[in-house]
Amino acid sequence: MQRIFSARSQEIGFVDSEGEGADRLLFNGNLFRRNGVAKSKLILESLKSAEKTLVADVADRLSRTGCLDVATVRAILGDALFDKLRAAGFYDVNTVSNDQGNHSYVTAPAAFHKFVNPFVDDAFDMAKALVAALSYGITRSSAGRGRIMMPAVLIGKLVSGREIGPATAIGEDYRVLELKRVIAPPGHAMTAPDTELDKTDPGDDVAARFDFQHCYAAINAIRLITDEANVTEVICENHEDFIIKQPTGRFVGTQIKTRTHSMPPFKTNDAQVTKGLKRFCLLDGKFPGAFDTFDFTTNHFFWEDEESKNNLPWLLRAMRERGGIKGLSGKNPLRQFVEDIAAEAGLKPAEVAATLQKTTTRGHQMAVGHIRGAVRDALAECPGVNEMPLATVAQVANAIIDLTRAASTKTMKGPITDLFAPGTDLAQVIDDQVLAGKKICRADIQVIIDTFKASSTPYQDVDLTTLITPADVPTNLVRAMRKLARGEVESGRVTNIEDRIRSFEFLFIEWSKKHGAEEALTLGQGRRSGRSDVAVLDAERRDPRHQGRELAAHGRMAQPLLALPSVQSNRPEERPLQSTS
Repeated sequence: MQRIFSARSQEIGFVDSEGEGADRLLFNGNLFRRNGVAKSKLILESLKSAEKTLVADVADRLSRTGCLDVATVRAILGDALFDKLRAAGFYDVNTVSNDQGNHSYVTAPAAFHKFVNPFVDDAFDMAKALVAALSYGITRSSAGRGRIMMPAVLIGKLVSGREIGPATAIGEDYRVLELKRVIAPPGHAMTAPDTELDKTDPGDDVAARFDFQHCYAAINAIRLITDEANVTEVICENHEDFIIKQPTGRFVGTQIKTRTHSMPPFKTNDAQVTKGLKRFCLLDGKFPGAFDTFDFTTNHFFWEDEESKNNLPWLLRAMRERGGIKGLSGKNPLRQFVEDIAAEAGLKPAEVAATLQKTTTRGHQMAVGHIRGAVRDALAECPGVNEMPLATVAQVANAIIDLTRAASTKTMKGPITDLFAPGTDLAQVIDDQVLAGKKICRADIQVIIDTFKASSTPYQDVDLTTLITPADVPTNLVRAMRKLARGEVESGRVTNIEDRIRSFEFLFIEWSKKHGAEEALTLGQGRRSGRSDVAVLDAERRDPRHQGRELAAHGRMAQPLLALPSVQSNRPEERPLQSTS
């Protein structure tokens, strides 16, 4: 068993090892210097019993204080033993330099492993340098220059980002830490605000989470065109994150919860889950018979390791399958689940059970920032959009996202004159226009698509001579065309070259229609998905649209490309390695 554990520990990286067989040495790679393991082993084996006792004494003191003056360690071990152990990597020495001289302190290389990633050596070095400076301030610094009397208070201020001082020692004992931007003297900024990322500001994360919700609503707004049979209106931030009105006049309520992928999956007892389900139940009770479905959606996923009370998808499926909780014992997790929500919402268990039976979960397992691509993909399913350049599709997608973002705020939609019409209830008019601003209908989406479609340039009007310049063409092709113009290429190869050129011309036009001119150039250079030119062409050739016909069927770009020999390239001309004459 011990051999198996040892082997597995080495395999997954818990420990490092050197040597083979009986001579194999297992060690912590940060406790010793990796390149000196063999030497460290020899030194360990060479210690006498009395020396091992002294080493244990120093280790005990370091474990209690974290840092010892070099003079103290030398007094315990003796110069010869200390130098031998330091050379082997048993101890780290950090020096505090100030106007009083150099003051060295010993720390254990493994110190601070419980506080930071053990493989971030810079963090270790800076932490040990700080400990050395603090130790000097506690034990050696004079009161006149600044002696540390309450280290716990000082550390607390540093951790919270507050200033300490003034004291002479601050400007002298922490020079290395100041240089490394670990600390800054009072009155001096560590960096300019435009060069330092504030990782404590949660604003960008909150904005990204709201953007996920707006993009999700945008995808459902696109369904107003692609799925008219099920969606007639999308209403944002009204009773729920958004609700969908169906042709039947009934609704689907949706809540969206986001989490970073480093966090655990959602469980039934999570506060976000219980509060969300409670809202569904209250909303269903407020508008009896109005909702067909409630959808609990997340970019993350739900815990489903086993069928238990923390498995929300399983609980909801079981609820639907048995039609409620009638007949279940008080200890049954399904009944407990329902009764807990009922007690918190002030509803009857039967009412809660009825709502939960029409509640579904949806875990997309995607980062919040990836959903914008899904908006573009959904938009491409609208009639006519797949014929638009990719850049235009992206603009349309952004416009629809902006529409759902505006609908999620208190944007008013309606005639300005209604706000000033005598004899009307102004408060009611404002409420009506705010509610109207939250609603998105099919016409709203169609007008966005039509506006961008009208402003995009039709391909038949594109000046093809501007799409490809000599700088865009591979040097070898320019050279081949010049040789062709001088009559230095056999007639069979001329025909071959012309066919290839026309094939590329036709393919470029097809790609331009599908992806836009800029993206088509990128495709032509083989940079899409890291594939080579040959791989890209081969993939396009296998496209169903190209089956059964030659790619060399179009020659509208022949004129600008065949004119290349008379155009001066901005690239240096390639010369043959040897003369062919």
